[in-house]
Amino acid sequence: MRPVVGVTACAKEISDTAFDCAGHRYIAAVAEAAECLPLVIPTLGTALDLPALLASLDGLLLTGSRSNVAPRHYGGPAARDGVAADPRRDATTLPLITAALEAGLPLFAICRGHQELNVVLGGTLHQHVEEVPGHFDHRDDETRPAEERYAAVHEVTLAPGGVLQAL
Repeated sequence: MRPVVGVTACAKEISDTAFDCAGHRYIAAVAEAAECLPLVIPTLGTALDLPALLASLDGLLLTGSRSNVAPRHYGGPAARDGVAADPRRDATTLPLITAALEAGLPLFAICRGHQELNVVLGGTLHQHVEEVPGHFDHRDDETRPAEERYAAVHEVTLAPGGVLQAL
């Protein structure tokens, strides 16, 4: 049996119908590159049985999203009009991350997943990091082709002796 990796979902409204969605690139990465079985985690908030879910997982992938963690979760000022939010995702992922850390479950955070992990660990966020001098603009520019939007854009340094470096 392949290891099972939970993949966090976003809440989406499509044609007045609620959906839980995870980008295919994340699901494919878990299935193909990591050779694990991806399990998309629905945005059920407190209705999600965290102990049962965590008992079935070998790892957790915190996906990226166009939405941001709501500022109320880290004591920030109200978000500007038009900033994408996902309260169902917040209600699901923040307690999920806390429980995963307490259980010692390996997790990998990408984009919004970094925001979530930072907030769970007591950090705050710059709501508009693109306006902070010297910081990279990580917003998705949909006018560019996908191969450019998802190409490598900055270096990643792995901790010497860490699990990721060993892989």
